[in-house]
Amino acid sequence: MTSRSDARRATAIAEHDRDDVPLSVRLRTETSEAHARAEQSTFLADLMHGRLGLVAWQLLLEQLGAVYGALETTAGRIRENDPSNALLSVELNRAEAIRDDLAALRGRTGFAGVGLLPSARDYAERILSHERRIPRYLAHHYTRYLGDLSGGQAIRVHLDRQYGLPREQAAFFRFEGIRRAPVFKDAYRSALDALPLSPADADAAVEEAGIAFDCNLELFDECGQVFASLAPRIRASGAADAGGGPLSSAVARVRAAA
Repeated sequence: MTSRSDARRATAIAEHDRDDVPLSVRLRTETSEAHARAEQSTFLADLMHGRLGLVAWQLLLEQLGAVYGALETTAGRIRENDPSNALLSVELNRAEAIRDDLAALRGRTGFAGVGLLPSARDYAERILSHERRIPRYLAHHYTRYLGDLSGGQAIRVHLDRQYGLPREQAAFFRFEGIRRAPVFKDAYRSALDALPLSPADADAAVEEAGIAFDCNLELFDECGQVFASLAPRIRASGAADAGGGPLSSAVARVRAAA
């Protein structure tokens, strides 16, 4: 039978071992379930498999504009001598590219947009609230930008294959100041692991990274619900013809998942 002292000793050993694990490894492994939940969103799956239409991507990108705006605003406020500045490369910035893509997409689809949704507003406000909680801010920085350099590139391939996404509508996916993404990502992870964070700070970063994935899932779900409500108007306007496939079955799935 395990005594209380044995249990405490085992917990202390586990915590010590965890403290020896690089933060980048912890961010990947300890948030894998939350990451998988976000990736398995009904809205995202239907979008990637060509079941919604280009307007659905435009809707999501409109919301991401606020998220990246918050990331880049906060990065600009972090003091220059903060060690985290080694991670805040301006080559990662996406807000301007999103504005360019949205202008091009509106011209193609004729869809004006819906404005900022509550889930996107809450996501952006959470990022902005961490200006002085650098480990938590970096969790959002890591999940978004390294995600864009990894799985985000696969999303671009899917969107282009399903809807046709020419260069002038895909600036979001291009990191023209980063010549070799794998090398950049390795350097980013090394800089992250080298930060002088306390165990409590590292734990906060890991916790916040899980929350970041949940924020993405909430955003996907709300985009799905809004798109389902817009689908009849989109069909009537002809905007769904801009690369979209049949909407009825996809809309039914989104509504069932809501």
